[in-house]
Amino acid sequence: MAEEWRVAIDLGDAGDGGRSGLRRCNRDLARQLRGRTGRAVVLVGAPGSGLIARLGGWLMPGGGSPVSGYTDNRATAEAAAQIAREVTGQHGLAARVSVECWRPEKKQWADAAAVSQSDLAEEHEYQEREDRRLSAETGIPQWRIRVGLRTHRDTVALAQRLLSDGHHVNQGWKSLMASADSEDDALRLAEKAEQYAPAGAHVHTERADTSVHAPGVFIGLTDLQSW
Repeated sequence: MAEEWRVAIDLGDAGDGGRSGLRRCNRDLARQLRGRTGRAVVLVGAPGSGLIARLGGWLMPGGGSPVSGYTDNRATAEAAAQIAREVTGQHGLAARVSVECWRPEKKQWADAAAVSQSDLAEEHEYQEREDRRLSAETGIPQWRIRVGLRTHRDTVALAQRLLSDGHHVNQGWKSLMASADSEDDALRLAEKAEQYAPAGAHVHTERADTSVHAPGVFIGLTDLQSW
């Protein structure tokens, strides 16, 4: 289930290190999370406040800023939480770190320790039905895939194959997007794109309303020094 897990990091009191100590901790957190999970990292929050580590498995073509997106599995979130505990401890911060999952029926985040696998499965089915209903009623697919490719020729070839299969495709120079009605449909479409695309393609699945950038809220790795 994509985009349903996150790591909440409440850094608490900065102690004697003050604001500069928080900045150093933020930089180390981002560096360690990215280096040891192999994923892009964005820290969300204001200086000195609780932070949310958003883990995305796909980078924009050309190695640009991380795409906003939560990790799609619990194991990665748990691993990231352990890294966060280690790093904040090294900086002498009594941080509260927890793994959270999204509850679509309740429309809120909850401590993952209090949510069972059966609850998650039921809520996933609920969300699938809702997304397909919205896609049908509005005519706007609720999910999409993004594909980054090495060359324009590869992009054209993949777009033509997906179009010939009946998918709606928006093509860029070295990237494209294709629409799907629900998450499961998008995952199947992503598998197809991976089969059709040449080696080196990056395929990412996300909700259609996912924003790549949200100025003033999402703070990328390259921006942390400005805190």
